[in-house]
Amino acid sequence: MPTFLKLLIMGLPSSGKTTFIKNVFEKKEFSELEEYRPTVGVGVSLYEFKGSEGVMVSSFDCGGQTSFIDTYMTDQWIPMLFGKVSVFLFMVDSSSRDNLENATRLFHKYIENLKRNSPDSEIYILATKWDKHTLTEKELRGAFRDNVILSISVLDGTASEVATDIIEGLLKKKREAEGS
Repeated sequence: MPTFLKLLIMGLPSSGKTTFIKNVFEKKEFSELEEYRPTVGVGVSLYEFKGSEGVMVSSFDCGGQTSFIDTYMTDQWIPMLFGKVSVFLFMVDSSSRDNLENATRLFHKYIENLKRNSPDSEIYILATKWDKHTLTEKELRGAFRDNVILSISVLDGTASEVATDIIEGLLKKKREAEGS
């Protein structure tokens, strides 16, 4: 029987959510990803995880436009999106200093619902576009306090490396918990 993991990916518009998914799970190169349009609503896809046989990752790629964010916070959507989440990834565009306050506020809204519906989920902030960053690591740590912040780029392969490390770490914890 396969192991299923739910990956919930959220963030402001153009923070790299879809680019991350397409690069990590579909092996698309950056040049193939430059023309993607913003995600409308929630894009749900199921992928076989390359590192482990029998592991399926269900990704919930949530569009970041305000109209969608408002919808995600309704009683109808909260259980579907925030329930049974294995890993929550919040994407932050590190090249956009102007959006840091909005991103932080949105992150805290999402975390409330995540902790209520999936208290055991892993939480990561992924600082994207690190090759063009204007935000410092210190600024990101100040904004997101005690959360794990990882810098990624699809250009240098760190997006795939980080995703693999996160998923393999989660699988290891699951196996250890089952063994105890």
